[in-house]
Amino acid sequence: MARELADLAWPADLRPHFLGRAEFDLADAGTLQSRLATLRPIAIINTAAHTAVDLCESEPALAHHLNADLPAMLAQLAFAAGIPLVHVSTDYVFAGDQPRARCEEDLAAPQSVYARTKLAGEAAIRASGASSIIVRSAGLFGSHGQNFLKTILAKAAAGGAQPIRMVADQISTPTPAAALAAALQRMAIDLAEGRSLPPLLHFAGQPPVSWFDFTAAILAALSRTGTAPLPDLIPVRLGDIPRAAARPLFSALDCNLARQIGYPPPDWCAALDPLVARLSKERIAA
Repeated sequence: MARELADLAWPADLRPHFLGRAEFDLADAGTLQSRLATLRPIAIINTAAHTAVDLCESEPALAHHLNADLPAMLAQLAFAAGIPLVHVSTDYVFAGDQPRARCEEDLAAPQSVYARTKLAGEAAIRASGASSIIVRSAGLFGSHGQNFLKTILAKAAAGGAQPIRMVADQISTPTPAAALAAALQRMAIDLAEGRSLPPLLHFAGQPPVSWFDFTAAILAALSRTGTAPLPDLIPVRLGDIPRAAARPLFSALDCNLARQIGYPPPDWCAALDPLVARLSKERIAA
């Protein structure tokens, strides 16, 4: 997500700084405080997290540090500096046991270490007193990093002989990472300029879709680039796939509030064709 933010055009009077683990220890509050004092930012956008859902089950301490302790530390520093914090959270905080899109007022019921630590991070931010907004999103896909779209494209590039088995009963709202980055940028600037925003907001791609149907849409977009042959797609049930961490069956996010206050959620389908075409060309060129 940080690389998506770096790709954005920023206002001429703003110079974004991107701080990561390679630059300093994210557990070192003193170093963070010193950097903030030097940079004097107008806002903080936190995209750091342990997002490997299954790996979090065997790395609970690291997951808690990155997903709960770090947001708490950043919120305290933001409060002390008098600047807003924009924080990214997840649809996985919901149990997913009801077949309807979840709104901000719905009760969270996390079912995994990843989800519980992300919810703990949310709670710490809201308790800090800092001016903040927590943005829940889902299923990020885009040009950078490892993500679902690039995984499917890699499988398709391996040839059509091996079918893709994909979950057909798990419903989510996959989100173009570039659209989320643009929304985070706007929210940070809006908060810094004094706009009042809700403490919690859902922002994710629309409409809700199963991972099976999302995969089918990716393959259809790939076929429009002239790629052939494409692998067969086989539906499976979430419960038939052994995984360390539980996943919510229905974690689609209701984004009506975001739409009402001027942050319209993106259409994930409209984002697929240009992304798939660009990534396919990059793969061929490589």
